[in-house]
Amino acid sequence: RHAGTAGAAAGGLQVADACAVTPALRAWIECLVDARVDQGCQAIFEGDFASLVTHIRRESQNASAAASAAVNTAQQHVEQTRHKLETQVQSLADSQARLLGVVEALSSDAERQHNSEIRARSDAFGAVERVMGTVDELQRTVEQDGDVVRGKLRQLE
Repeated sequence: RHAGTAGAAAGGLQVADACAVTPALRAWIECLVDARVDQGCQAIFEGDFASLVTHIRRESQNASAAASAAVNTAQQHVEQTRHKLETQVQSLADSQARLLGVVEALSSDAERQHNSEIRARSDAFGAVERVMGTVDELQRTVEQDGDVVRGKLRQLE
């Protein structure tokens, strides 16, 4: 439960449960408990129960301090992992922002190029229309001049 709580505090980061008991750890603990029970029985038989209680309290305090140190170490590890993850996420966000800037610049360049091509086509089409209009006007002028010249030639004949 403790690691799950730490995981929730670390933004959902799943961390191995520091309180999980491995078979080797369980066997070691059972061995220690058996040894303490044997010592306790022997002390009771020998009438040294107060000494046993003092010894057990001291061992309990040592075990509590070791457990507290292990929890602190696990919390530091979780904090370091969270910091690394935040750094990686920030780096990814920065990279995405740069990529978005490049894509927007390319899109803007492509749009400007497209608009420039449309203007060039429109200008070329307008120029062709003007040339055609000029050619039509020249053709009418030539026809009119031809009619005038023919009329004068007829008069001269």
